[in-house]
Amino acid sequence: MTTLTVHNHPEGVVVEIWVQPRAKQNAFLGIHDGKWRIALTAPAQQGRANAALMAFLAEWLHLRRSQIVLLRGQTHRHKTLLLRDVTENQLRQHLRSLFSEGE
Repeated sequence: MTTLTVHNHPEGVVVEIWVQPRAKQNAFLGIHDGKWRIALTAPAQQGRANAALMAFLAEWLHLRRSQIVLLRGQTHRHKTLLLRDVTENQLRQHLRSLFSEGE
């Protein structure tokens, strides 16, 4: 798996995401060029895919939706998100635990 690019921010960490709307199921597809690739069943219309992305990430990362802020990419597949009150180390540890459970 490619390494996720994470940027520190005064309020938490910033991550880059590539969204594939109108997929068959919501799923984490991996990391490509330092960005999470996430498939969502919601269409990219009227903010539905953005809302689905926030819900998916909140559940997947065990965060409150208020901790996930869309900084850039409201109308694009490429998104920049702030994960509030999360350190880079906490995020990487959580991701390692998620991926080791699936093995």
